[in-house]
Amino acid sequence: CAVSPSHNVESQGYKANMYSLHSWVGIAVFAAMIGNFLIGSVAFGFQLVEPETRGKLMPFHKLFGNLIYYGWGVAMILGLLSRSWILSCGYSVTEAD
Repeated sequence: CAVSPSHNVESQGYKANMYSLHSWVGIAVFAAMIGNFLIGSVAFGFQLVEPETRGKLMPFHKLFGNLIYYGWGVAMILGLLSRSWILSCGYSVTEAD
């Protein structure tokens, strides 16, 4: 993972983990993506769901796919804002987590 090495380097100054909105939005979007992938795999990939149910499920699957796509964009923008110190941690970190 890129987060631990970049946050726990003494020479660059320690950074807090899981303090920003970027972190929490990223985790929420990732969890939604995993859920959408699993449901899509079961319903559409392996076809373990009745065709009628798949037809009802498809609009929601597409909707959540689009929301996840835009959620990644929001998480990236929040990360850039956090990185440019517009939104920064309100406390100092003196040692690694």
